[in-house]
Amino acid sequence: MSHRTVAIYGRSLFTEGLGLLLNERGHLRIVWVDSAKPEALQHLVDLRPDVLILDLQHVSPGTMVELLLQPHNQSILALDLHENQLICLSVHPAAAASVDDVLALFEQMWSQSRGRTGDRNEDDLLTERAVARGQEMA
Repeated sequence: MSHRTVAIYGRSLFTEGLGLLLNERGHLRIVWVDSAKPEALQHLVDLRPDVLILDLQHVSPGTMVELLLQPHNQSILALDLHENQLICLSVHPAAAASVDDVLALFEQMWSQSRGRTGDRNEDDLLTERAVARGQEMA
């Protein structure tokens, strides 16, 4: 079974918690990228995650522009603690207020990209749907 990579840019109590909650749901590889390190942006480019989650409190406007201008196939989501939501900055507009909402958003983004990438099989789709519903695959 393939795992999707979720990169979390910026370390805070909130991003740590979100990463742990997503990790508990399984089938996702969570990678934290320390935004304070000078090589952080290059690390993200090299990592090529399926989803990038940004903590808006830890991203400068210049870095945000650089990230959005990078050629990528991943979706970029921003954690907005002032509004208590996760906002999709690429592909399509969306917001999430719970981990279930985040997983449903992942499923929606990946199902929309299926036609563009063609790299997923039926088992991957069934697994992602089950994960989005909070079920474990045997």
